[in-house]
Amino acid sequence: MLKIAFPARLSAALLMLCACFMPAVAVAQTGTGSIVTSLTRIPDTNADGVIKLDGWALKVSPKLPRKTTVYGPCPGLPDFSYRVRQACVEVTAPPVIEPPVVTPPEPKPDPVPSDIVTKMLPEGGVAIQRAGFNVAFGPDGGLGTTQNVGAPFLTDTKSGFLRLSMYTGKGDDVLLHGRSQDIAGMIVNGRYYVAGLLHGYRQMRGVFSDPFTFSGETVDTTKSVPTPDGIKIVQRVTIEGTTLFYRVRLTNARSVPVSVTYFRSEDPDTAASYATQNRVVTQGRWEAGLTTGETYFIETTDAGAYAATNPYDKAQVTGTRREIGYDAKVDLTLQLVWPAVLLAPGESTEVTFRQGVK
Repeated sequence: MLKIAFPARLSAALLMLCACFMPAVAVAQTGTGSIVTSLTRIPDTNADGVIKLDGWALKVSPKLPRKTTVYGPCPGLPDFSYRVRQACVEVTAPPVIEPPVVTPPEPKPDPVPSDIVTKMLPEGGVAIQRAGFNVAFGPDGGLGTTQNVGAPFLTDTKSGFLRLSMYTGKGDDVLLHGRSQDIAGMIVNGRYYVAGLLHGYRQMRGVFSDPFTFSGETVDTTKSVPTPDGIKIVQRVTIEGTTLFYRVRLTNARSVPVSVTYFRSEDPDTAASYATQNRVVTQGRWEAGLTTGETYFIETTDAGAYAATNPYDKAQVTGTRREIGYDAKVDLTLQLVWPAVLLAPGESTEVTFRQGVK
C-alpha cells in the first residue's frame, strides 16, 4: 500500500485554502452570537438554558458542528430560537419605552385685584367686597345669603338686613328684598333643576373651592336622600368694577346624551314698592332702574340667548319671552335663557354673562 505523507506546513496551508472557499454568509450565520432555530424544543437535561448540541447539531437551521454550545430558547425571539455560544440575555427584545405622560398644568385662577376682600361664610357661601361694591353668594352658587355676613362687609342695615346679596351703599340691597333674588336653573331632558337655598330650591348643589369658583352637580330630589344626577357645573366669577363676569361650564357626566337649557332668574327690588323699571335693551340684556338712581343689569352676548319674565315667585321655571323694547315698571322675575344644547357623554358647553350695577 502506498502511503503519501504531507508535511505539517502543507496540511495547514491546505486547510487555510479550504477555509477561503467557505461561503462568508455560512460562517456569519453560525458564528458566535448568531441565532439558530429548531422545529421542536431541544432537550435541556439540567434546565440551565445551556445546551451542548450532539444529535441536534444537524437539525437546527443553519446547521452547526457537533458539540457546539447554544443558549436558549431565547425569550423575545420566535419559538425554539437559540443563540450560538452566547447568553440569551444579550438578544432579548429591546424594552418597550412608553412615551412620558404629559399632564397639562391646571389652569391658573384669574388674578384677584388687590383692593378686594373675601370671606368664606359658615353656611357654605362666600362674601366679596371692594370699594362701593359688596356681594355674597349662598352655598348653591347664587347671590344671597340666609345668614349675616359680618364685618367688614356692608349690608342694607337701614332696611334691617345684615345678610347680603348685592349692595353698593347708595340705597337698598339690589336683589335681596324679592323672593326670586338670584337663581341658577337648568332644564335637562325636560326636567327642571334649580339652585336657590333662600327659597328652598336645591336640585343643584355644590361647594366653593375658593371665593370665585363654585363646583356642583344636579341632584335627584325625588329620592329620600337626594343623589347626584349627572350634570357637572363649574361656575367661575371675576370682578370688573361693579360688575360680576360669569363663566359657567356644564358637563354631561351621564352615559347617554342629554339636552341642556341653562337659565338665570333675577328679581331686582326696592324696599318701598319692589317694582323696578324693567327694559329689554338687546336680545340678551335686561336693565332694571332702581329708585336709588342706579341701574341693575344682567346681559350675555352668547348667541341665541333671550330675555324672559315670570311672576316674582316663579323663578324656578322659565317664563314668557320678551323682545327688544319691552319696558314695564312692575315687580317681576327677570330671566336670561340660553338655547338648548345636546351634549354627548363627557361633552361640555359654557355660558357666559355679566351682572352688576351702573
